[in-house]
Amino acid sequence: MEIYNLDKEVYKIDLADFERQAKALSDLTTFLQDTISAHNITYLKNVEPHPWDILRALKKRLAPSDTAQKYEVIYAYRKMCKGPGNQNIETWLDEWDRVYTEALNIDLPEVKGNRPMEDFLMAVESKDPHFTSTYMMKLEDGEINDIYTLAERFRHRLRLKAIYQPNKSTTHTAFAAEATNTATASKLDASKSDTSKSEASKSKASYKGNKKDKPDCLCGWKHFYNECYYLNETTRPSSWSPNAETQARVDEAMKEPKVKKFVEISLQRSRDFQAKKSNDNDNNKAREAHPSFSAAVSRGSYSTGTKTSIYDSWILDSGSDTHLCNKSMENRYKQQRLAKPGDTVASGTQVLPIHSYGTIIVSAKGPNGNITIELLDVVYVPEYLTNLQA
Repeated sequence: MEIYNLDKEVYKIDLADFERQAKALSDLTTFLQDTISAHNITYLKNVEPHPWDILRALKKRLAPSDTAQKYEVIYAYRKMCKGPGNQNIETWLDEWDRVYTEALNIDLPEVKGNRPMEDFLMAVESKDPHFTSTYMMKLEDGEINDIYTLAERFRHRLRLKAIYQPNKSTTHTAFAAEATNTATASKLDASKSDTSKSEASKSKASYKGNKKDKPDCLCGWKHFYNECYYLNETTRPSSWSPNAETQARVDEAMKEPKVKKFVEISLQRSRDFQAKKSNDNDNNKAREAHPSFSAAVSRGSYSTGTKTSIYDSWILDSGSDTHLCNKSMENRYKQQRLAKPGDTVASGTQVLPIHSYGTIIVSAKGPNGNITIELLDVVYVPEYLTNLQA
């Protein structure tokens, strides 16, 4: 009798455990059914109402194949290699770690050897050229062999820069427009917005002037390698001639294998980017069907020796990062300083030398009529096809 009572107690305990597990599974099944979208409910027909069966059926229908997952990671990695752009740098670094780890998990060839570290350094070059050049040398010497260590050192450098240079901006200095009519100066932005609706289109004139955060080049000036006339033949104006002493200094520096390799990598990256940009423009059917000022600039389909219908006009262009005027405005333009060698404006496939920097008086339509404004830090490029107000 005692054995019977003992077995009965054991049975009650086992039954309580079973009922508790059954209730938990039932609750989980209900939760899954409530959270699955109506579109996916159809995949659960003729499926046992058990969490394991439900999840297995959904995985069979919805989980990406190994091939699809591989292509998703490849696309994400290549996107990361383009650099952070305007994205928050800390967010971009976290995303880099995540994508790189996923690439490792699927044994992606792109993350073998030193390739990911080279990709990382070139991706952050626009944010910190000195860091890229320094650690590219260390990578060649074998001092760095871990991408996580490299990324953490870059994070540490950013923190130090934030501490010691809290007010330094890493972006291009804003170009000021000083309204002489103080009553309407505060409404200038509104008038620019109204005026922009009537303009032909937006151009992508990119200013490559004197930036404080540009690295020291082999030629002695501060600019990127792809902007140097001594290193990149494609940027040289037809009238340019090298300085013998500078050319000798560049040639001597290029004899160092590590320096030469880094310069070649930097130039190749620039060529690849320009080639991709050119291909994207050529394949843009919308622009081919509806020509605009923007298309004319990006495709480089104009001649600097030919005056266009907009040669003496002003284009309000929020896509440009600087005010710019050509020879048609020389009577209004007041020169303040000459440009340095290597200062250029890029527009599509053309690179034009900057003559000088100064100010200019222009008229604009405001809400209450015409106003006169003085544009500061204006770039003077006599051969440019029009005039731009940023």
